[in-house]
Amino acid sequence: MNLFRRASDLRERMDDPDCDPGLLRNTYRQFDRLNRLLPGWHGIYRSLIRPRLTDPRRRYRVLDIGCGGGGLLRDLYKWAGRDGYKLSLLGIDEDPRAIAFAAMGSWPEEISFVHTGSESLAQSGESFDIVVCNHVLHHIPEKKVSSFLNDTESLAQSIAVISDPIRSRCGYALFGCAASILFRRSFIREDGLLSIRRSYTLAELRDTVSSAWRVRPLPPFRALLLCEK
Repeated sequence: MNLFRRASDLRERMDDPDCDPGLLRNTYRQFDRLNRLLPGWHGIYRSLIRPRLTDPRRRYRVLDIGCGGGGLLRDLYKWAGRDGYKLSLLGIDEDPRAIAFAAMGSWPEEISFVHTGSESLAQSGESFDIVVCNHVLHHIPEKKVSSFLNDTESLAQSIAVISDPIRSRCGYALFGCAASILFRRSFIREDGLLSIRRSYTLAELRDTVSSAWRVRPLPPFRALLLCEK
């Protein structure tokens, strides 16, 4: 397996509009389990997001770009609530199937979902206190990465946090072994391996982003992109 270069031409199964709908629903369901098995977002919340929540009387606006089934929004809502802070959270996704899946769930009234993209929101002049984005960056065509990051930066008033896999042989091998045991009847394993092949290395990300962004490792085998204001 050649991981020296990005395999940006590969297409993940769940991105196919004609993919099996049952497997796709299982994939969205299993994303929550996958994200909880990978440590990271609770630590990101504690170290980067919670310090921005300074006034318990205020309701902070949070945007999740490429929200999928909405699991990250549910977690942020729960963690902030435990700490005594109020959030109004919006999940957006350009795939209508993701929004349709999320809409089937039971959600607090403070969490909502819209079928749209970050470019449309930025052009409409929207802004949010906090913007998050999980495992989306490697899906974006290289020629559009710069504009995506610019849109994300413009949408965030306080901080934008992007997490994405990094390309490595070790991460590829370990994920393949673990996913074959933990995730059945979904696209998690197959698409996860494709995601790693499509992802950037830390060095490639640092060469790609503007000076507004910082890139740092997020163990295991992920990158964190930060735009703090």
